[in-house]
Amino acid sequence: MAVQYTPTPLDLLRLLGCTERKGEPYLKELESTHNIKLPPLLFDFFSAAWNHPLFRASDVWPTC
Repeated sequence: MAVQYTPTPLDLLRLLGCTERKGEPYLKELESTHNIKLPPLLFDFFSAAWNHPLFRASDVWPTC
């Protein structure tokens, strides 16, 4: 019997140890400064992965 498990991006982040949403204040500032609204899933992903060592060298961060 095959196990079917389809984790969400946020589930994967939790498995990788990204349990705190440290980036939320920075993303809210980014949204208000540039008058944009990030999609909810992207906002949640960036909030959880913010400044995590695994993603520190990746090119996924918004720049102000």
